[in-house]
Amino acid sequence: MAAKEKKQAAKQSNSGTSQMLRRFKRRPILFIGSILFLALIIVAFVFVPAIVPEASGAGNAAFGYYNGSPIRHTPGSFFSQARRNFESNFPDALNDLTMLRSIWRAAFNEAVVNAAILDEVRSAGNIVVEDAVNREIAQQFQENGRFMGDRYRSLDRSTRLTLHREASERLMVRRYFLDMASIRSSDAEAAFVASMASPRRVFSTAIFPLSSYPDSEVISFAKENERLFMSNRLSRITLGSEREARQVLDMVRDGSTTFEEAARTNSTDNYADIGGDMGTRMGFELSFEITDEADRDAVMNLAHGDIGDVVRVAAGWAFFRALDTAIPVDTEDSAQLERVRSYMVSNHRGIMENWLIEQAESFSLEVRSSNFTAAALRGNIFTNSFGPLPVNYGDSLLFTTIRSSGVPELQFAGNNLFFWQLAFNTPLNTPSEPLVIGDNVLVLYPIEESREDEVLISSI
Repeated sequence: MAAKEKKQAAKQSNSGTSQMLRRFKRRPILFIGSILFLALIIVAFVFVPAIVPEASGAGNAAFGYYNGSPIRHTPGSFFSQARRNFESNFPDALNDLTMLRSIWRAAFNEAVVNAAILDEVRSAGNIVVEDAVNREIAQQFQENGRFMGDRYRSLDRSTRLTLHREASERLMVRRYFLDMASIRSSDAEAAFVASMASPRRVFSTAIFPLSSYPDSEVISFAKENERLFMSNRLSRITLGSEREARQVLDMVRDGSTTFEEAARTNSTDNYADIGGDMGTRMGFELSFEITDEADRDAVMNLAHGDIGDVVRVAAGWAFFRALDTAIPVDTEDSAQLERVRSYMVSNHRGIMENWLIEQAESFSLEVRSSNFTAAALRGNIFTNSFGPLPVNYGDSLLFTTIRSSGVPELQFAGNNLFFWQLAFNTPLNTPSEPLVIGDNVLVLYPIEESREDEVLISSI
């Protein structure tokens, strides 16, 4: 029984080593960088404090500077407190190097902002009253409403000075934010800002979503680009050099090893553990991996069971085996048609947008000869309304924002200069030119404009 457990443990150990080697082969720079980062953290925050007690918290090394003042990670520093606060919210961070780096970066950023505030307060000549500092410290030694003087007096002088400095800095930062919140604007400034909320317009809008692009157009595109959407089930083996790839290919072809075993033993890609099986792929799905068009066509047209020659791929060199025979796209298959549509959205969005713009232009022509509502009903076009809305480029919270309009298709229009130009330069009761916003083409139709009395909006 013990021998069996030893074998299982040895097998797990070999598996773990194999996984680490495979990760190293796939992304050597990222792998080494992660190990070095972890090693630095361990040395700086484990071994150094253990050897030199006064070096706790990575000693006196400065992580950066603000206006000449060092940002240090020392016991009780704002930097270290911010780091602990972030780590308490992400308990699994120590097992995730990416999250760990993010936490240290966020804590450092907070420490820089804190240093900037303190620098600003001190430059302004602001001081903290000693009694206020003492009250702030006393709050840390309260128990059942009583000040525990013995606990405070038991602290050494260095710790007391640290508490005094931290309390003083907290009060300065607190005062800074209170002062910022209480700054009053002049009447002239308030009137000027208020005037920016006028004029305000109410709109109707016709919406032509990308999802309405018809299947018939997708099918036509698929037939015009058959090579992109031909599919085949493939396996692959990837290695770092052409010489290595050809050596393994020769071993597979002469029967020294099977394709699956060669993939598990030698391949450095993500399909190694499953014998190289990639599943079914369309031609366009290999375009990133195999940039040479002739090589890509050769791989896609492999017959069932055939093994192709070594070709250059993004991750090195590879050779492929066909587990099926290449077939053209089946436009009756909704899943395949959706893959074609997805390809068009990612790579030929302009074709789809141009088609929608033509539909929007036809709609605008019809609106001019009848009216907005009737044209939308005849064309079964989705419409929505929003406003009143002032010119608010950037979606400033001082005014009504486009995000609060209740029209999901306009959520990202606040920073679109063309949207605001069309919205307030198009004459009333006239359709605007078509405008592409996100996954939609829009036609704006301003129906009302008002100028608010500045007295009514002076509370902005």
